[in-house]
Amino acid sequence: MKLIVAGTACILLASFSAAAQNDKSDWPEGSAMHTGFVFAEQLDEAQAALEQRHKRLVELATEYSSDYMGTRIPSAIEAEHAAWLAYREAGCELFGAATGAGGTWPSTHALGCEVDLTTRRLETVTNAVQCIEAQPEGERDLGLYSCLEPLQPPVPGIGEA
Repeated sequence: MKLIVAGTACILLASFSAAAQNDKSDWPEGSAMHTGFVFAEQLDEAQAALEQRHKRLVELATEYSSDYMGTRIPSAIEAEHAAWLAYREAGCELFGAATGAGGTWPSTHALGCEVDLTTRRLETVTNAVQCIEAQPEGERDLGLYSCLEPLQPPVPGIGEA
């Protein structure tokens, strides 16, 4: 009986100890865990801002797409964004794993990569939104296409004179 009580106490103590270390202040600055918590906070902020800007971009594309295009451009923006999110996750996982670091550092490096890519993507999407909004009201449908160009993959030979 004492063995069961002692075992249960050890399990509870371990779970309380683990739960107590779910904050960056529980880890020394510069450690993988502390840095990971910092990156996670930055990623949450950047991701929330990106989703807000992306939503606005889809709204503008829906409003200003030419009638003959229907929903093709907004749908393509949605599909491209979903693919970009998958690319970011997979690419950054590879980046973290390829560092060859031990412990939790690979995950920390992957999070840092996601922060960097998300911040860059946020800038690109924000620029596209600002570009569309800067077009004269009656010409936004024409300006839409050039404003979306930075979101498109570079295709050699296409569009070159």
